[in-house]
Amino acid sequence: MSGLWQQSLGLRESAWDVYLLFPAGIRWDTEVPPSPAFWMHQLSDPVATEDRLLSCDPSRLGRELAVLVKE
Repeated sequence: MSGLWQQSLGLRESAWDVYLLFPAGIRWDTEVPPSPAFWMHQLSDPVATEDRLLSCDPSRLGRELAVLVKE
């Protein structure tokens, strides 16, 4: 499963410690899962940028979720 998320997020390593947010009604009806509206991580993958590193700004995930819920 982590390999499928690796593809969806464009990572070089398995996506095993990621936090994914999707808008309401999103469907996974293809082999590769849909790209999330927002995501954060705890990875060392160079493609996973530091601005999405959960430990750098843990409250950001909640803020992004609040925005997504309002839509």
